[in-house]
Amino acid sequence: MFGTDGRLAAKQEGVDSATARQIHRDYLSFRIDGNDCYVINEGKNPTEYNGDSFPQGEEQLLSNGDRITLGDSAATVQVQIDN
Repeated sequence: MFGTDGRLAAKQEGVDSATARQIHRDYLSFRIDGNDCYVINEGKNPTEYNGDSFPQGEEQLLSNGDRITLGDSAATVQVQIDN
């Protein structure tokens, strides 16, 4: 699960508290299936996956370089896959 740690990181990078608060405790979860990793949007606030809407409850297969934007641009997570 990803959330609170993202909120703290956003605040450390200078994101104002009200915006950082959009990243709630349980925002993203992950699922592994064989060699594939999926991200599930658990969040209620606006979320984007590679610039497109990523609704709550939706799941996406992760690839190297994918970008997930949390809240109203409170933080962006870029996927880096290490082999």
